[in-house]
Amino acid sequence: MEENKIMANSFMSEQIDLISAALSEFQGAVEQPRLEKEVSVKTKAGSTYKFRYADLSACVKAASPTLKANGLSVTQVIMDNTLITLLSHKSGQWFKSELKLPAPSTDYQSYGSAITYLKRYSYCAILGLVADTDDQEPSERPGRNAKRWSTG
Repeated sequence: MEENKIMANSFMSEQIDLISAALSEFQGAVEQPRLEKEVSVKTKAGSTYKFRYADLSACVKAASPTLKANGLSVTQVIMDNTLITLLSHKSGQWFKSELKLPAPSTDYQSYGSAITYLKRYSYCAILGLVADTDDQEPSERPGRNAKRWSTG
């Protein structure tokens, strides 16, 4: 049991009452980022679909004023091929997420794009922001065309 406590505590400060209250206020007040980008995706089945999303700068722009108003800040650093996203409160309390990055590549453009993509997802996840529409073709969404199981 002690091991689980140590693991949980490595992702949050010992006390989280103030940051939790501030995050709740933030989530109730923040305007979700505008989904101003659009991408077309080709599925494994060969069809295509489009979805809209907010890029990282739109997410930061949408969140920054409300973060500041609630004494919160987000910092992202890369260390040991891990993206660390730290949500901090002015009280010193914090939440942290860690995300392993893909293996480094000499195709720096693609590698940089992958890092930016993961930074956006991590940033939005720690704040509870929605930065894109559902990114799966309707027929490929979990639960679609799936057998329904009954218990009786």
